[in-house]
Amino acid sequence: MDAENQDKENPHVMKVATSPSFLKPKAISLRKKANKVKNTLPLSDVLNKNDTCDEFLLTSTITARNPFRRIESKRKRDVDNPDEDSNSLLWKQINKTSDDSFTKMKNLPSPIVPSMLDESALSAFSDTVSANLKSEKEKLPAIPHSKVLPVDWSLKMKIRFISSVPFPNKGSFRTFEEVNGTIGFVRCLHSGETDKSDVHSSHGAKVFQHCLVWMHPYLPWLNLFPRHDNRLGKQNSTTLITPPMQEVLHSKWCDSFRSLYQLVRLYQCPYFYMCTPTFTVLFRSAGAASIPVIHALISPTTKGFRKALSDEGISFCMPLSQSKDSDLSLEDTDEDLANSAPVENKDKPQDVAEDDEPELWLESLGLSQDSLLSSKRKKRNDPAYQIDHKPESLVYVEDSETQALVNFLLNSHFCTSKIGPMAGVPPTLLAPTAFLGGTLQSLQIRHGKVKQGGEELHSMEISGPLLPNAVHSLCSLFSSTQEGGFSAILTSYTPTTPFSMVSPLSPMIPSIFAKNNMTDCGLPQPFLQEMCSKTDNMPLNTITLDKGFFTWN
Repeated sequence: MDAENQDKENPHVMKVATSPSFLKPKAISLRKKANKVKNTLPLSDVLNKNDTCDEFLLTSTITARNPFRRIESKRKRDVDNPDEDSNSLLWKQINKTSDDSFTKMKNLPSPIVPSMLDESALSAFSDTVSANLKSEKEKLPAIPHSKVLPVDWSLKMKIRFISSVPFPNKGSFRTFEEVNGTIGFVRCLHSGETDKSDVHSSHGAKVFQHCLVWMHPYLPWLNLFPRHDNRLGKQNSTTLITPPMQEVLHSKWCDSFRSLYQLVRLYQCPYFYMCTPTFTVLFRSAGAASIPVIHALISPTTKGFRKALSDEGISFCMPLSQSKDSDLSLEDTDEDLANSAPVENKDKPQDVAEDDEPELWLESLGLSQDSLLSSKRKKRNDPAYQIDHKPESLVYVEDSETQALVNFLLNSHFCTSKIGPMAGVPPTLLAPTAFLGGTLQSLQIRHGKVKQGGEELHSMEISGPLLPNAVHSLCSLFSSTQEGGFSAILTSYTPTTPFSMVSPLSPMIPSIFAKNNMTDCGLPQPFLQEMCSKTDNMPLNTITLDKGFFTWN
């Protein structure tokens, strides 16, 4: 150590190698050859050496083989020449080869044994499957669609249109639109059908024209449609209309009612409605709804009302009832219903005995047996009461019996309420054409915007007595103005919904003859064409226009 330190400290001292063997090239070459031979020895010989395991891992150049790895050449061969197993089909789908795999799939053996099924059995099975599929399709309800909207005979209280395009009047009517719309409605002018005047040709004027109706009577402080909805219902209104006023109102109403009936009988008015507090009457001219005679529909009715009609000698039928014969009179219908209903009190003598005791006490007071039957027992035992105030209670009167019905309604106490704010007020008459004593009224129109599915849409809501021709004309107008289509939601007046469920009871006649008879009634020709044809037996609740076709429900 001291000598080495001294050498480092003195750089001028000359260093001499003690062993010159490292300078000989032969020794270096021999060492390289030994190392080369050692690396090329077999694994068994290497393990037999005295080297440790760690030294072998560090010095060995042999790499371990993965037994689970697939040889690339084999994979390529499988893709190029696939066999008929599932792996080849999978590789075809992955590599998107153009081989006809479906042809080869047809040649695969069937899992069904050929001896078990023959050709006739296979054809029978296929026919059964096709028949089942066809029956399932027939069960699905078909959505009606047409380029022309059918006529719905039920009165509408409200209709709401929704569209992506603004409506023609754009929120309010201008002065010239109101004037032209009124002239077009009063003079029964329709664009494209007459050359008398073109002042009503604007779309806003047409909308205003279709929102007008003739009404009688007109009392501004009372809501005459619907009759059960009144703002003064909770107030004491016994002094609203005095008896002299009631007589004058009834006299004027009789004149208007006779005028309307004569217009319908002579084809100058196709139909009109009479709304009372308890029922509604629809008079239609001959040819309407493919019925060749003048007729009337009354809904809803009660057994007392039907009995009053029978007492007056008015023949009628109930087409929506479940009776077998639709031409039965009132007595026959009631007897038929009574005979078809099961007797429920034969096995209940105890209940009868309990009811006899108060009846015997009332008989001792001099009351007759007929007046002892309570309304509850009548409704329970008499099936004629079970259809009261229901669609099945609709009454149909036709031909000359309608004149007797008019005389009955002119003097009947069923038409006028005795109490409440409507006491003494005659029924409301609604018509699409002018008549004696009729008042021209406008429906309420309100515009707004709604959001549906993140999109802002335009809406127009019309409230009031919407007649069938008004609904039909508005939808026809908006089919040309609303390019993107529209949808409408209708609210029906419940007592009038059965009017759209009645099918013609008489033989149908071609609509062209009925249409020619009502050429001068003042309504547009497209509506008359649909009115004189047989329409679907259903009231309209929703209407949708898409690509020129109407769909409804």
